Amino acid sequence: MKTTTKLLAVLLVLTMACGLLASCGGKSIVGKWESGTMTYEFKGDGTYTLTVAGQTTEGKYEIKDGKLSFDGLGGLAYSVSGDKLTINLMGMGEMEFTKAK
Repeated sequence: MKTTTKLLAVLLVLTMACGLLASCGGKSIVGKWESGTMTYEFKGDGTYTLTVAGQTTEGKYEIKDGKLSFDGLGGLAYSVSGDKLTINLMGMGEMEFTKAK
């Protein structure tokens, strides 16, 4: 149970981080982004799907003032460079995703 709770917390932070990427430098985060066993799919209608190790979560994201918020929660800084998405995890380091082909 504790492992599931920790995984969900990490996923929430990552979800928030990915949403931020959509607003940085005018680059869109719409599409699928992968990192290991984690895949985010950001849709143009403001919804996302997060899949981690076979577990899927859905919700809404918003880019506002250069920050991404997930399901109405806070914002994270991000950057998009080519096919790489980097999310700043609020003092807990960064996570990098690669755009799925």
